[in-house]
Amino acid sequence: MFKVLLFVLILGIFGCGKQEKDGGAAAAAKKVDISKGKELFTSKICMTCHTIGGGRLVGPDLKGITEKREEKWLIAMITKPDSMLKFDPLAKKLLAEYNNVPMLQQGTTEAEAKEILLYLKHVK
Repeated sequence: MFKVLLFVLILGIFGCGKQEKDGGAAAAAKKVDISKGKELFTSKICMTCHTIGGGRLVGPDLKGITEKREEKWLIAMITKPDSMLKFDPLAKKLLAEYNNVPMLQQGTTEAEAKEILLYLKHVK
């Protein structure tokens, strides 16, 4: 009887530890806070020119943009579109494609741009 209780106790200790570790990682992976990015996307009036899965407007649809473009390029486009439109070949191409309507400078910081990209990456 003692061996059975010892076995159950050991099984419980190792089993619980594994569940906590695995469960904790899974829970952390699911809990991505996109509220700040969503608020920034709205307050910076990005939705005036962009949709997320709704098709083209004045600017490109942003659904899947975090897979299409490098983060560094996206951050630069969000934080300093005026410079990008002057010097970046892809930004110039997009400007021509979208009837020469430039993306406006919104005073967005790099940290804010990262929050917006996190939102764009996880929005459904």
